[in-house]
Amino acid sequence: MLQKTPASKGEKRRAEILATARTQLIECGYEGFSMREVAASLDTKLGHIQYYFSSKNKLLEAVIRDEFRVNLETAQTIVSEAADSEAVLGESVRALIGQWYSEGKYIYALMSFMALHNDGFRRLNDELNKEFYTVVGNILSAKDPSLSSSQISKKTKLITALMDGGLLHLHISSHESETFMQDIIETVNIIAGTK
Repeated sequence: MLQKTPASKGEKRRAEILATARTQLIECGYEGFSMREVAASLDTKLGHIQYYFSSKNKLLEAVIRDEFRVNLETAQTIVSEAADSEAVLGESVRALIGQWYSEGKYIYALMSFMALHNDGFRRLNDELNKEFYTVVGNILSAKDPSLSSSQISKKTKLITALMDGGLLHLHISSHESETFMQDIIETVNIIAGTK
């Protein structure tokens, strides 16, 4: 078994900055987010943060990418460990919605908002969606190899839109949220053709 090489001091510091920036973004929102406050939280100088991230947008982009990386790893772990290939899509949807309905909702809402106003974030949004479409498309094609690439593309986009739309309903109670999640999973399975 290969052991993971310990992260360098720079990699550890970068990860620490990202974690602090994520926390500040969630607690203060976009309007209250600043590199100066991230630096203060880490008891360091602004220049040290700028060494890793040259601007507020670069730092926000890195936070979004890191959040998305965690989500992709979750889906890929479920795909690789699932005993029942029929349950993979539902399990992946449940896990990702669970992440999105927790603190992740702030990160994704920001990405969507920023994509409306900034070309760099629009490209980032397109890039991350494309990666997510690939993961969902692979799950769909494994479930039904007879699907054409056009069918996979359409189903993938519908499933993603359904999951993204769920973010708009974050105000529902915890009891309702479980029912709502079940409704989303059922609908995803209908779209996928497994129900």
